[in-house]
Amino acid sequence: MTRTETAAASMAGASVSGGLALLPERRSARNAARIPAIADLRLGWQEQARCQGADARLFFGPEKERTRDREAREGEAKQICASCPVLRECRAHALGTPELFGVWGGLSEADRELATGSSFGRRIPRPRAVAALR
Repeated sequence: MTRTETAAASMAGASVSGGLALLPERRSARNAARIPAIADLRLGWQEQARCQGADARLFFGPEKERTRDREAREGEAKQICASCPVLRECRAHALGTPELFGVWGGLSEADRELATGSSFGRRIPRPRAVAALR
């Protein structure tokens, strides 16, 4: 890394160590309190996951996906998860971190919300009760 690149990385908020630019430190106290530091995560189990090499779009859908398409995509992802040797580790990670988006440990965003009883930046609209017609 040149001096110019090092200076630019430092000005952008990135830590520079041994000539390598690292990710900028978290600035949000709210996020920092909930999400463990990358160095504290033990993700060796991910290398053994059945989803490795699979298309990430199967596990992480587009922003405004139709319900039918989302359910079909999540169903396919959950089938892969069902035969995964590290299903428990993945699920524990998703519920403990919390993972906001995608299918993790065989659980969709909505499944994780039901399991934990809290909404983590939910992007799937919650069905609303419809008043009875008179």
